[in-house]
Amino acid sequence: MPNWSRREALGSVASCVGVAIAGCVGDGSEDGLDQPEYDCSRVDRPEPDAPEGPDALAPSSYPRPPDDAGADAELIEYVSDFEQSYRRNRLIQSRGPDLRKFGFSPRETWIVESGAAAGVAGVQYTFWHETESIHADSGNRVAVYYVDASVALRTHERGRRESGTKPDPLEAGQEVACFE
Repeated sequence: MPNWSRREALGSVASCVGVAIAGCVGDGSEDGLDQPEYDCSRVDRPEPDAPEGPDALAPSSYPRPPDDAGADAELIEYVSDFEQSYRRNRLIQSRGPDLRKFGFSPRETWIVESGAAAGVAGVQYTFWHETESIHADSGNRVAVYYVDASVALRTHERGRRESGTKPDPLEAGQEVACFE
């Protein structure tokens, strides 16, 4: 046993306790969500011109950012509305004036995490569309968004929602909106 003074022993214990709990107390951020790195020059979302034709479906405007991205109800509404506009505009971009009708049905919405000024939320949905000659129904889709006062990141996959944050917009999200 080392021959330590009381001061040396207490200093040693305090150092060990500090190291042991360092990973448990977080990074000091107010809301627990790390702000992702993003580049507004990489914003990528469908923004088609209005197709010509008397029966062509018009593009949808994207929603305004939520006043408080940390408020669950505002975040869910924004994510669901944004995904509906995104999906509709993607179809208009690919089908052009042939697209006549579009429907969007959210099946489930959820909050992954929200804090003082940011949140991660998802929507599982199906959609359908019609042209003059076809009616098509999608399978299940999942979109998960990270939203804060500066940016919205989106990630998407086919299929049903799995537990956790899959897909994860903080790891694989695409910039779809910047608010400046």
